Amino acid sequence: MMNAIRTLVLGVPVCLTAVAAGAQTLPPPPDVPVMSMEDLLAVEVVSTASKFPQSVREAPASVTVITAEEIRRYGHRTLAETLKSVRGFYTTYDRNYGYIGIRGFARPGDYNTRILLLLDGHRLNDGTYDMAPIGTDFPIDVSLIDRIEIIRGPGSALYGSNAFFAVINVVTRTGATSQGLQVEGQGGSLGTRGAAARFGRLFGAGRELLIGGSTFQSAGQASLHYPEFETNEPGTGMSIDLDDEQASTLFGSLSAGRVSIRGGVAHRYKQVPTASYSTAFGDDREATTDRRAYVNAVYDGPIGHGWLATAQMAYDYYGYRGAYPYTDEDGGLVEDGADVHAMTGELTARRRVARVHLFTAGIEVRRQIHNRQFASDLSGETLNLSVPGTTVGFYAQDEVRIFPWLLGNLGFRLDRLPAFGFHATPRAGLVVLPREQTAIKLLYGRAFRAPNAYEQSYYTTDAPGGLPLGPEEMRSSEIVWEELVSKHVRTAVTAFAYDADQIIEQQRLDGGTANELYFANVGAIRGVGIEAEVDAKLSNGVSARFSQTFARVRDRITRAAVSNSPTHLSKVSVQVPVSRLFVSVEGQYVGERLTLGGEALDGFFASNVVLTSPAGRRIGFTLGVYNAFNQTYADPGAEEHLQQSITQDGRTVLARIRVRF
Repeated sequence: MMNAIRTLVLGVPVCLTAVAAGAQTLPPPPDVPVMSMEDLLAVEVVSTASKFPQSVREAPASVTVITAEEIRRYGHRTLAETLKSVRGFYTTYDRNYGYIGIRGFARPGDYNTRILLLLDGHRLNDGTYDMAPIGTDFPIDVSLIDRIEIIRGPGSALYGSNAFFAVINVVTRTGATSQGLQVEGQGGSLGTRGAAARFGRLFGAGRELLIGGSTFQSAGQASLHYPEFETNEPGTGMSIDLDDEQASTLFGSLSAGRVSIRGGVAHRYKQVPTASYSTAFGDDREATTDRRAYVNAVYDGPIGHGWLATAQMAYDYYGYRGAYPYTDEDGGLVEDGADVHAMTGELTARRRVARVHLFTAGIEVRRQIHNRQFASDLSGETLNLSVPGTTVGFYAQDEVRIFPWLLGNLGFRLDRLPAFGFHATPRAGLVVLPREQTAIKLLYGRAFRAPNAYEQSYYTTDAPGGLPLGPEEMRSSEIVWEELVSKHVRTAVTAFAYDADQIIEQQRLDGGTANELYFANVGAIRGVGIEAEVDAKLSNGVSARFSQTFARVRDRITRAAVSNSPTHLSKVSVQVPVSRLFVSVEGQYVGERLTLGGEALDGFFASNVVLTSPAGRRIGFTLGVYNAFNQTYADPGAEEHLQQSITQDGRTVLARIRVRF
């Protein structure tokens, strides 16, 4: 099936040359980036913060919305690149998967389990590893993204487990907003090539169709040097041609009135050049493969007298395969993997009561029909475990307009978790609106994350003391001040503090190798900090954004700084129209971070320069230079790595061409 997708999508760009000869400019759609900040405030609506549509100004959270046009103009190639441009976020990459950190917290070895990632409101975190895919394993191409709603702070009061530090909802385009056929081809450094296509159509009377697919391939770095693997023999310590990556996606959505159906399939293969888990260095068989498939049916409309409801029913599949070669087993190959089939049903209903109350209540049921982990080596099967389970969550929320200038928000959720019983999480907020240009938010919330099947079951070596894993807990407080300084300038300042207990950490046995690991509730973290941002959009098309984040994250017991926790994050982005084109410059400074071994990695500043054609033209292009100044930097490794740090890519170039029919 994936071969068919790849053949279909790769075949589309052959028509580019023929179309180019007769191409003409189409009437441009509304260009969001040139709207004034005042106009944007009138149209910015999010549904993720409270599970109903509301303005960003009134949402009980610190919210960022990233539009499709911003993603295009800054040349973001993956969801990870978009997220690391957002205030307070940073990413790491171990040459296998991408990982996200927020407000100074990102534990090495964690698969993004403390971020809840949604696609059109549908949970993407899988049932075995709880992984939120943000790199090339994300199941749609970025060209299909309409906007991204980023809700900072604990969200467990509405979403349950994994909504620990943030909830990120990626909203896709529709047939109405993407009418016609668009094809895209790309190529660049590191042997990168790919293609994407999408077709949308509005049939009238609320019926619309969108279908899109993509394929991607990169040879990666031709050589990577790891001093940890050097021996006395010449040429050792070099990983040669072991960074290959391939990905394919197919997505479709169909809407008819109040009912919509969305679904997709995705496949991703990645060679691993780091010899993780003490595997044989330089062996081209080490690789991981991820497969995803889902379908989600949604009804959004009236139900009963005076109630509006959103009802969802979804099926998900996630499959993982890992291949790990070991020299101490006569060149044998250890293979492991997981297969998860899950069903999810959710009903959310809301109703306005006595004009001042907007009451929301819901129930969510997630059933792991089949959740199997397995592993085998030369001696045969070493793990074959299936742990199906059902999670049920009930939640309720009341938004109260106490005065025209004062909103109150109270929320509560009760989850019944397999093996852990009941778990309750509350949240509360006050939104003060003293004038049209100002919003002040006082927020408190709690969050939790239940141990996933991988953390509980994969390693047969018991943790010292034989202690079972329990859910992580977090308490968070925030003060948010948002101000429309002028028609074109908006500012936001957030002060935050959080305490996290029972943090599940990847641990290595005393004297053990990088494949002798276990998980334990050993972390107790306190974080405090402040975020500030200035966002400007001028009438001449120039826009700029600057943000600064200070976060001090410490172990509550030892008072020591924790690994992979930068104290300072600085972001700057500027778009300037130049002779019917746009020049976009983006720079990010990530402060000093510690490795697991306590080594300090220098802070770094990496910048991108992207040239794009205006939206609305029949033929468009993007030319991006990434890490434009060829900055050398590294990210911390995890316990499965012999390396304390893993060097990142230098300067790369990517060109895209788009044709609309």
